[in-house]
Amino acid sequence: MSRQRLAKPASMVDRIAQALAEADGEAVDADPGRYRRLALASLEPLMVPTEVTIDAAHEAVQFDAAWARRWCTWRLEVEMAPAPNCYAKTR
Repeated sequence: MSRQRLAKPASMVDRIAQALAEADGEAVDADPGRYRRLALASLEPLMVPTEVTIDAAHEAVQFDAAWARRWCTWRLEVEMAPAPNCYAKTR
């Protein structure tokens, strides 16, 4: 019978350890050291970025920069545009 969690785990390692324990049908409290070691081992391949990971990060930064430039340009155009004259007579 599994226990309910009282609080959310604080770190990613804790969250992974919790998920591993749940997959085992256990509680992290049953063997916290084991589940923490397994969690750290599961993250180890992510510690050293590959060329593909670096390229993806670079592409994301370029996308964000381009989006920010477009947004700033649009915002300046909106702020610098003359306000419409609501009281002008139209014919």
